Amino acid sequence: MFIFYTLYANQSSNDYMKIIKIYLIFLCVFAVSVVLINCKVDSKSEVEQLNDTILKRDTISELTTQKPEKKSPSAEVDTLEFESLEPVVRITEYVNNPKSVIISPDGRYAYINNLEGMNTMIIDANTFETLALIEHTGKPVEFGITQEGRYIWISYFRLLEPGYPKELGNERSYKYKSVVVVYDTLTENFAHRIEVGIIPKVIAVSPDEKLVLVANWNSNDISVISTATYEVIKTISVGAIPRGVKFTPDGKYAYVCNFGGSTISKINIDSLEVESTIKNVGYKPRDIVISSKGDYAYFSNFGDGYLRKLDLETDEVVDKLKISSEARSVCMSNNNRYVFVVCYQTADVYVIDTEIFEIVGKYKSDVGAVGVALTPNNKYLWVTNQKTGSIKVYKVIYK
Repeated sequence: MFIFYTLYANQSSNDYMKIIKIYLIFLCVFAVSVVLINCKVDSKSEVEQLNDTILKRDTISELTTQKPEKKSPSAEVDTLEFESLEPVVRITEYVNNPKSVIISPDGRYAYINNLEGMNTMIIDANTFETLALIEHTGKPVEFGITQEGRYIWISYFRLLEPGYPKELGNERSYKYKSVVVVYDTLTENFAHRIEVGIIPKVIAVSPDEKLVLVANWNSNDISVISTATYEVIKTISVGAIPRGVKFTPDGKYAYVCNFGGSTISKINIDSLEVESTIKNVGYKPRDIVISSKGDYAYFSNFGDGYLRKLDLETDEVVDKLKISSEARSVCMSNNNRYVFVVCYQTADVYVIDTEIFEIVGKYKSDVGAVGVALTPNNKYLWVTNQKTGSIKVYKVIYK
């Protein structure tokens, strides 16, 4: 202002208007500069805020899309070593010739098939109380589970409906087809009934749950059931008296223990044909488990009392371990470290460490030990004793 006053004092009145114009121009330039500076500051602040918002959104997106580390149901015991089995409870109420046992995927329920009782027990796996009995018109023998435990698949050893013999007679001469029923645990009713072969036993569910295989003891074949239609889509001839069946983890093959033929049939799931027949597998192979890695299978031999180890790359037996007479069912811990085997006549429960392939525990059950299952967390072992008519539950103690 002083500058403009000085200029004004030294100029004539004719130059007055020129001075005023210069002054107004100066004010305009000053005002525009202030506005631009403020806009720049505000713009910088907005950019910083926007960047902060983007960063926060990216962080949230990363957190919400980040997949949790997949752990096995027994993650807390995967690295621990077996120490012992501790008896917890012995169940006899409602038990009548118990043949098999299976545990629901969430570990809440145990299902027991009473062969002669012609019912399936539903037991609370925490309280060991029987919650319900599923009544049958045939003799229930083995299990399968699909859709995270909603559907329970049960094979009928034979039907006792009108038109079927009341007595079995000579088992090998029995020629009546039987069924597999599917029980819906939500509606508490049978959802499906599927005719299969003669004296169906073990049920195996494919890893993707698209197929269910049923081993037919007397018709010497495997019924292939589609879970999309609940119909048999193919029947595959295998060796004599097929029993144990297990899929490989990738679902490409299924191995079938041929009890009567003393062989193992390897089924190609793509073609649904027997790809090869494995010999030199001991006498009367009965039940089989396959490691989650798909490298080895372990199977019991009812005839000679061995547990054998099968290399799935070469399909050759690479080791064997003497157990006891009439070795029956087997199950495996989720970490592939331990195999549990029950023996019918001696009432023994064996624990085998697969890393060293040696027996690390031997425990007494009751005479007629035939079915065995581990809870999903590997903390409890269930054993059915058919001849005695009891169920024993053990706590698995780890070091």
